[in-house]
Amino acid sequence: MVMISNEEINAIRKNCNIVDIISSYVPVTLKGKDYKCVCPFHDDHSPSMSISTSKQIYKCFSCGAAGNVFTFVQNFENVSFIEAVKIVAEKIGYQINGVFKQEAILKYQKEYDLMEFVNKYYENNINTKSGLEAKDYLHKRGLSDEDINKFRIGLSLDEPATLKNILDKKGYTIKTIEDLGLVNNVDGKFFDVFRGRIMFPLYDTEGHVIGYSARIYRSEAVAKYINTKETYLYKKGNYLYNYHLAKDEAKRSKKLIIVEGQMDAIRLYINGIKNVVALMGTALTKEQVELIKRLRCDVILGLDGDDAGKTATLKNGEILTQNNINVQVIRINLKKDPDEYVFTYGIDGYLKMINNPIDYLDFKLNTLKDDINPENTVELTNFINKVLDDLKTIKDPIYIDVSLTKLSKSTGIDKEVLKSRLNEMSSLKTITQEVFKKEEQIVPPSANLLDKITKKMLYYMLNDRKYVLEYQEKIGYFPNKIYRSIANEIVFFIGKNYNITIADFISYISYNEALSGEVLKIIDEDEDVSDEDFKLVIKSYQRQKNKEDIEILKQKLASELDREHQLKILEQIKNIKKEVLSNE
Repeated sequence: MVMISNEEINAIRKNCNIVDIISSYVPVTLKGKDYKCVCPFHDDHSPSMSISTSKQIYKCFSCGAAGNVFTFVQNFENVSFIEAVKIVAEKIGYQINGVFKQEAILKYQKEYDLMEFVNKYYENNINTKSGLEAKDYLHKRGLSDEDINKFRIGLSLDEPATLKNILDKKGYTIKTIEDLGLVNNVDGKFFDVFRGRIMFPLYDTEGHVIGYSARIYRSEAVAKYINTKETYLYKKGNYLYNYHLAKDEAKRSKKLIIVEGQMDAIRLYINGIKNVVALMGTALTKEQVELIKRLRCDVILGLDGDDAGKTATLKNGEILTQNNINVQVIRINLKKDPDEYVFTYGIDGYLKMINNPIDYLDFKLNTLKDDINPENTVELTNFINKVLDDLKTIKDPIYIDVSLTKLSKSTGIDKEVLKSRLNEMSSLKTITQEVFKKEEQIVPPSANLLDKITKKMLYYMLNDRKYVLEYQEKIGYFPNKIYRSIANEIVFFIGKNYNITIADFISYISYNEALSGEVLKIIDEDEDVSDEDFKLVIKSYQRQKNKEDIEILKQKLASELDREHQLKILEQIKNIKKEVLSNE
């Protein structure tokens, strides 16, 4: 496949006007030199989004959304970056040459191909004589051959190293196979990790096989499930099971159902509930929340009906609520999981629960209150404080008001008293943060200031190559790995393109979600720093670099036997120390 170059992506961006593209989605108005519009990424009632025609970027001063024309389309349409590029190209009539993939996909194309081959091998196994027992097990669990094929379920043969030997013959190195979590090294001998298990493939958001959840089917004497270890393709907290199949229906229905295990998701999916994903036994991560946000829909939590499921519902509900996602809950009173319930009682009862979910706040209040004696003053006070403590992180004033109304009704405590207590707790939180902030700044430069100015430096570098040169000359190295990686990418971009714009760099870095996310946060930085602060941090970096250089020279001196060379090293150390003193 032909990959579109960064040059062509930039050409598409330069051939369009961000104002024209955004105005095709939401009305925009000219305010001074820039344009304004109501932000489509939060509940905005006044124009909070600014669109810069000179920089070709947008920024919402309320929710913090920021980026270039591609990221706007990406977030509005809930599509990948590459799909957003295609949409923009179509809007302006730009003809893209060939089919292209993201750099991240191309980088690991060999590994994706390997995983696809492995999965086809597992699928073939379950359709042979060796797979009859495993397939019979799945049939008894209520899965048809069509269901098995739909979810590409396979079988790892109960043999020590069959897969390893096959991949050897295909030319894959043992390191690659091991790195992808397919084989184990035991005292120099390699064994198939999943031998004797039914294989449920795990996918990334675009449907590429990246790992496995493998279930025992002959005996329960060992771990029921084992999952792929973390690899450079599979990061457990970055994905949701069945997301690649569920996302379109979730966008259409404006609802996403979250269950616990992959069999729960499969059971609901084959019974017509297509907008379902599974957590795979984990609490929601920041990355998973971002995936959910892309869908711009409500969430229905349908976790297991036991006590552990109740606890998980409270935890994940809180995470989603704090991220301004509307949450509802369905609870199975029979202490079963969705898979067991639907398999035993059919889908109709579960559909009724989906159509009549409980508001998360009501579920939370009822659940927490069930665990206390309302006649016990201490227990009631602790219950109220727990709810208020969670509320102080919520930004939506309407949600807070509704919550206080419900809490008042539930406890009999006057709403104004609750509001006063919440304000006290929120004020205390703010004061505490300020105290710590001041304590951090006692010894300059503080970690807080260092972080702030590093981001500011990166922001300057994204706007003008002279700051890139200043970074190379005066700093050259950020201790923070993320910031260092961004700086290195900027330096590489400058070396390749000479000049830099934020809009072009956003497109260039899109292949790396972690870095592109940080770049968008840097764009969103509003806080100014003084010239003195800036000079202080520059000196700090220079001082650190000088210290590191001196340490290297000291180590070199210790191993150097030649007298003349020793004198030269000592002179270098002396000159660096002079530089340090001159910069104080």
